[in-house]
Amino acid sequence: PSAAPAPGTAFAWPGGDAVMRTGRPLMLTAEERQGREVPPAVERVLGPGVWLGVPIVDDRRAAIGVLQVASPAGRTFRREERDIVGT
Repeated sequence: PSAAPAPGTAFAWPGGDAVMRTGRPLMLTAEERQGREVPPAVERVLGPGVWLGVPIVDDRRAAIGVLQVASPAGRTFRREERDIVGT
């Protein structure tokens, strides 16, 4: 069995908390995640890839959750991809 969170499983860490607090998307490379208290199980899933957190908002535009997406190592999200995820 894997030590990583199961797909669709909720987990909390400071990157996701920052998205909830600000209501703004956040993109972090592996280097930028250093020192952000990423749980080891999450870091194993992300590896050297890029993490993108986008707020899920209600009809009042208040953040009620975070959609978290990862890309493979060596590839970042282009602006239009971030916009699509944010939609």
